[in-house]
Amino acid sequence: MKNIDLLSSDKTTDYHQGQPILEKRTYLLRALNQNEVQIAVELAWELSKDPANRSYPLFQSRDEIRAEYVAGLRGQNAALLGCFQSERLIGLLCYFFQPGEHYLQTTSFIVAEDYDAVADEFVKYLRTNFKEYEIYIGITAENICAAKILRLNGYELIEASLDMRLGKSQFIEQDSPDHEIIRIDRTNLEEYARFHKAHFDDIYWNAERLRKNIDQWTILALKTQGKISGGLFLRIDADSAEIFGMAFANSTDAHVASALLARALKTVFEENPGVDSVVFFTDEDEKLNQSAALSNGFRCHSRYQCYRNA
Repeated sequence: MKNIDLLSSDKTTDYHQGQPILEKRTYLLRALNQNEVQIAVELAWELSKDPANRSYPLFQSRDEIRAEYVAGLRGQNAALLGCFQSERLIGLLCYFFQPGEHYLQTTSFIVAEDYDAVADEFVKYLRTNFKEYEIYIGITAENICAAKILRLNGYELIEASLDMRLGKSQFIEQDSPDHEIIRIDRTNLEEYARFHKAHFDDIYWNAERLRKNIDQWTILALKTQGKISGGLFLRIDADSAEIFGMAFANSTDAHVASALLARALKTVFEENPGVDSVVFFTDEDEKLNQSAALSNGFRCHSRYQCYRNA
């Protein structure tokens, strides 16, 4: 986005007879420049210490934040905006978008003060500038202030998950010789695609998008009596991997689920020596997946909520 309109609004408290009218506050929302990145990083790092003011993705260091903000600053389909009050930076909105898909995802949605007013400015900006887009905003479950503003602006909660994480050294390796687990590639993708459509058709990475981007994914399937009865798909980056989904066609026990997950983890670590951590978001009501994750060494890192504009 080459040019970003400067947006501002006035916020006043309700007037009650006998009480003074508080001073109006004006907020300016604009793109940050290269010289402002460091102060943005410091503000984000400080705010990230409070679970009630976190947004996703969660950053583990200042360097991670800086890399994300520089990408937002330089990216053709990304932006890094700051909200200012009296020339003070008090909020950060960072996002990327895909014009062809009409998809937008925030990577920072954080506010230092005047939370309701600033968060409302962020939401209004996105609504004004991305009218035809599906907008996804991820926050921690503790961030009830953001959740309130999003709901008031018509957003709906579409995912509530446990953010499970595993370090390579924490992996509890398990053998699964009693289960037929196969690798999915282009040669057998269509069989798996039917299973994926039945269990993951309501998420962004549905069967159609998965088929178009198959080379980006590692997919394993559990077969029972010659038919796919379980599946898991994940994506690998330079030093980490993320499991996007695991599901089963019929009710199964924790041992079977644990075996499929264990095989996937073993595959990741053996084929990608640089990967030292794995992330797995499991819905809060997915007790089977949670049990399988715990048995393989995962631990709950945080609780994730995703909101989408209605």
